Amino acid sequence: MSEESKKEVIDLNIKIDKLKGLLSANETELEKLRKEVGTLQAEMFVLKKDKELLTNENTQLKTNISGLQNEKAELQKQIQSLEAEAGHPKLLPEQLTASLRDAISKMEDGLKTVSGRTDYTVAKFDADIKVAFSVGDENKIFIKLPYVSEEVTPENLSTIKLSLKSKPKPRVPLIKVPLLIGMSKDSAVQEIQALGLKAKILEKRSKSSSGLVIDQKPEAYTEVPSKTVITLIVAIPEKIKAPNLINMEKETAIKVINELDLLVGKIESKLSKVASNIVIGQNPLPDSEIERGSSIDLVVSVRGVKVPNLKGMKETEAKLTIQKTNLSAGTVTYEKTLSSDRVVIAQSPEPDSEVLPTSRINLTIAESLSLKEIKERISSHPEAKKYASLLNNVFIALEKLGIGNSEDFRELMQIPEGDLMKKLGLKTKTEFTDFKRLLNLVFKGFVS
Repeated sequence: MSEESKKEVIDLNIKIDKLKGLLSANETELEKLRKEVGTLQAEMFVLKKDKELLTNENTQLKTNISGLQNEKAELQKQIQSLEAEAGHPKLLPEQLTASLRDAISKMEDGLKTVSGRTDYTVAKFDADIKVAFSVGDENKIFIKLPYVSEEVTPENLSTIKLSLKSKPKPRVPLIKVPLLIGMSKDSAVQEIQALGLKAKILEKRSKSSSGLVIDQKPEAYTEVPSKTVITLIVAIPEKIKAPNLINMEKETAIKVINELDLLVGKIESKLSKVASNIVIGQNPLPDSEIERGSSIDLVVSVRGVKVPNLKGMKETEAKLTIQKTNLSAGTVTYEKTLSSDRVVIAQSPEPDSEVLPTSRINLTIAESLSLKEIKERISSHPEAKKYASLLNNVFIALEKLGIGNSEDFRELMQIPEGDLMKKLGLKTKTEFTDFKRLLNLVFKGFVS
């Protein structure tokens, strides 16, 4: 090669190295961008869910406001209708308060405490009420209370005096309601029943752990009579829609699952033509209703590894080849055969099939037969009895030739037909054909 050619080759190699460097940098940048896109997808998914929840809450609030406004309008109409029917003037709250102030003051002054625990007791209550009497048809007496600012003559007013006597109620033993919030439903019910109270369970979806008491009525430390019903508000899991994780990278999908208060279930690898580490399946399916805290199983793509052809390789060579192809050696079975000693005669999976990385490859390894084992296998075949005399002569010849194992026997059977007949002591072509047929029956097509 000329100096000029050598220089061109060197220049080309330099350019190739530069291109390889650029290619590697581009691949690194591509992988970085792919991960950033995955992260942004996860964040966008969570933000969409938050927006959906806020929209639903806003819609519900608007509905509630509209309902209350309609209810208010209806009540105002009813009030106006009643006032119109009665022909009464509208009284301001402060006017009503002023007209009852004296009576309430007198009532409060007459209250006193009675020994022992009782409900409200009134020692004495006197009230003067000014009313207008009139007699109607059939001598029926009508009593009319004057309205505030109504003008009436004194002669049309009478006085009614009311007197109330106190009557103490017997003391009722009360039970202090315990704090039950944060307890499990079963524990709270047991404590309520042990105090002589009754329990009522209401369920409410909540982010709290399922089965926990999140509220109670009456409130803790309230004093109530025995057999009072204590209402327990118990948390049950919230219902949410399963996220769509398909086509996400595995790490991104796991991040989305965790952010939604869900659990990562089983992660299964499956052969696929798409890039490795991409979610290609999930259970439950996207958008299906699940309880918060549920687990989601993932199926992740993996590029397959082609199984090498190990047949005919020595055992050590076969195991080294398995390691180099990112596979694992599985079970190794040794089989007595006429094949070469310690070579692979069978494998599972078969050559050229695609399997998951690190899959196990099971091997069947040949082991040599001794001359004694060869003779036993041939002699034990059902058809060997037909050729007893022939086989006896062959076995004697093999011993004389010093055949020790299947390796020696296999080499012997490869020599030319004429020489082989002489060495085996076979006199006719028929005898040689019969012997080959028996060998093929015993060793499955050993001789052609």
